[in-house]
Amino acid sequence: MKDFLKNKLFPVLILILTIVLVIVVKSETTDSDGDGPEVPAPTAYTVVIDGVSKPILSAGIEKRELKRDLYIIWLSLSKDKNEYVKIVAKANVHDGKTIDLTQKGRKNGGWWIWGVEYQNADRKRVFSVYAEPGTSHPVFQQGTLYVKRKGSDTAEFEIRLKDGKVKAEDPSGDGQEHTISLYFNDTLDFLDF
Repeated sequence: MKDFLKNKLFPVLILILTIVLVIVVKSETTDSDGDGPEVPAPTAYTVVIDGVSKPILSAGIEKRELKRDLYIIWLSLSKDKNEYVKIVAKANVHDGKTIDLTQKGRKNGGWWIWGVEYQNADRKRVFSVYAEPGTSHPVFQQGTLYVKRKGSDTAEFEIRLKDGKVKAEDPSGDGQEHTISLYFNDTLDFLDF
């Protein structure tokens, strides 16, 4: 009886496990359209850039600009703060709204309306995307950004960049295509520049 189980059922069990593993791996590496790799969803306090998840080690907002209703938010991905994601949004235009990152903004009080930058640990700007009308800055090929301040007297924010995909065209980046998603929901430190 033991030889029957060993010789007949063991290979069948291995075959079934192999098939299940192939199905799971394939479903995790392609998107619903089958066009290629899916951008992993970030967990709380993380940024996912080109499929690599990086924790947000510190986060701050420029205090002087906050008083002028401009959110300039720095999410540091390295202890020395050389690697970061910078988010720019106008309070009176974007707070609590989902921003379509494929669209340039309209002039609003002399400021561009939104921006997203990423600088790597080698201090090289990978991409710099600003929706300033009339400039050569690229916009994203896809993606949305949500920025919400949780009270007028606090620096507590929810920030969510979902399914970002951008070609970092010169002079604003490295010329390559990149993906980015992030999620942050906490209090930002005040930064004095």
